[in-house]
Amino acid sequence: MQPTDSPQDPPAPGNLLFTVAFDPPGEGGMRQLAKMLGSSVVRTGFSGDMAIFRNTEAPIFAAGRPGIEEVLLPTPPLEGSPLADHARGWKPHVTGFIEPDNYAWIVFLDADCLCLRNIDHMLSERQGDILYQPDRRRRITDAPFHACLTEEEMTAAAPRQGISSGTWAVRGHCFAAVMEAFAGIMQRPPQRGSHWLEQGAWNRLILDAAAHGWRAEAFEPHEIQFPLSADPDWNLYRDAAIVHASGPSVMDRIPFLFGLYMQRFFWDRPGTLLNLLEM
Repeated sequence: MQPTDSPQDPPAPGNLLFTVAFDPPGEGGMRQLAKMLGSSVVRTGFSGDMAIFRNTEAPIFAAGRPGIEEVLLPTPPLEGSPLADHARGWKPHVTGFIEPDNYAWIVFLDADCLCLRNIDHMLSERQGDILYQPDRRRRITDAPFHACLTEEEMTAAAPRQGISSGTWAVRGHCFAAVMEAFAGIMQRPPQRGSHWLEQGAWNRLILDAAAHGWRAEAFEPHEIQFPLSADPDWNLYRDAAIVHASGPSVMDRIPFLFGLYMQRFFWDRPGTLLNLLEM
């Protein structure tokens, strides 16, 4: 009997990681951050795709990088906090540029993040639909997180930790619905004055996830570290999968992440790069 061809199983869906790099006219700090992030994602062997949404005409990678797509998005001529708020608030609109159902997970990392290790394991064997990162140094009732909390939640006896909106992942099958809910919260008037509306909305979404039928769970504490704020001890962040340099100005974050990037990917015991630079 001749063997018959059996239908091939469809390939398992991959993952997508995206970031947003919006710079004021004539500046390029976010581009530098996004370049280091994108390079670190490639160098650590992330098995999925990556997309960088930029507002500058010139590509971030002049020669291109395999696995990284760049998408040009014109933005209003904003600077400072208004532009940062616009960039943060744009995240849910990524659904207009991707096919969420094509991916198992869709990951967002702020441009001021760096991958020091492959992050595939952070997405495997998960029970939840949304993965989030607590900010270990602050409570949810603090100013960066509380814009969408009720007065009762503000006066709770044991408030939980705040939740960073700069590092998260959502399953592809529910991504569009989660982003729609996220955008809807941002469109409502905040409970209290705060320019951190987007982060407050993300905290509100995580608090209400179960009511929508979504399971939200935190990343493991050691995987994502905040070296310029909550985790300044080198021993706390040198073995992290992701470092998030939130806190200081963009121009303060760039040299810190550049040094960490060079140390992680170009340092060796013989000092090869230092020797080459002397030639």
